[in-house]
Amino acid sequence: MTVTLNDVGVDLVKAGYEPLPITPGAKVPEIKNWSLIAIDADKVQSWLDRGRGGHYVGLRTGEVVGMDVDVDNAEVTQALVDDAGFSLGDAPIRYGKPGRALMMFRTDAPWPKKSIKLLDPDGQEHNIEVLAKGQQFVALGKHHSGREYTWENGSPLDTPVESLPTVTESEVSEWLQSVEDLLPEG
Repeated sequence: MTVTLNDVGVDLVKAGYEPLPITPGAKVPEIKNWSLIAIDADKVQSWLDRGRGGHYVGLRTGEVVGMDVDVDNAEVTQALVDDAGFSLGDAPIRYGKPGRALMMFRTDAPWPKKSIKLLDPDGQEHNIEVLAKGQQFVALGKHHSGREYTWENGSPLDTPVESLPTVTESEVSEWLQSVEDLLPEG
């Protein structure tokens, strides 16, 4: 069963998250100024009252940090997830498109988005994006490919923001600089 904003929106606010309605099949909210508006239980209820209850659930980042590993190689993705867990903390991990993952952390001092591009031995480009202040990711629902998002090691439904591993901007920057060594030799 696909989880929707109606099912969990208010509970996610109580757990410290900033949920956003995501139209099924979309990747971003269709709400004007979503990165700037105050999100509380009343705001979520207003979205529900306006027919957005069946929407998927995005989470705005800032205090929550989403480390999105867009690598189309399951072995490399797993190596990156394992290394991030060792280096930054054992975080909840979201899977959608096969071979890709998103790890969820928190920070006490939000920073802007960070990203790196990696080139594998076959010349294919891969990205790691750290979704931070003013960004969002789809947390619950279905990937636009139709595959249900799944979580390991916790999820927003059972892990309050205060229980997420805490990272700093400098820790994340150092980790990003180190990941190139994890790609297979070509």
